[in-house]
This record gives sequence, structure tokens and C-alpha cells, in this order.
Amino acid sequence: MSNKIRVASLFTGAGGLDIGFSNLPEFEIIFHTDIDDIAIETLQTNAESGKYVHENSIIRHTDITE
Repeated sequence: MSNKIRVASLFTGAGGLDIGFSNLPEFEIIFHTDIDDIAIETLQTNAESGKYVHENSIIRHTDITE
């Protein structure tokens, strides 16, 4: 089991705050969500290229208020 703090990124946008967390070894972002199509596309592109998004992270395009 990892000693990292697991983070859920709500209202992720293009992932700017997530980039900051990804640069800190004590955090692991395991979930990203946003309602914006373009933001989700950016996150998926970054995930595919191995940038800022962990390969096992969950990315959801959803409205969390529903």
C-alpha cells in the first residue's frame, strides 16, 4: 500500500492545479472530473502522453451536481 495522499480533482479544468500536485511526491491524483468537453479532451491527451495524469487515474466527463 502506498503512503501517498490520494487526491480527487473536482472541477479539474485543464488540470493546472493537478500539475502542481503531480510535481509533489507525496500526492497521487486518482480521479479527475469536469463538465467541460475541452477540459476533458486536454486531460485525456495528457494522460495518453504520460504528462501530469497518472496512467491509472480515472477521468470523468460529468456534472457532479447531478
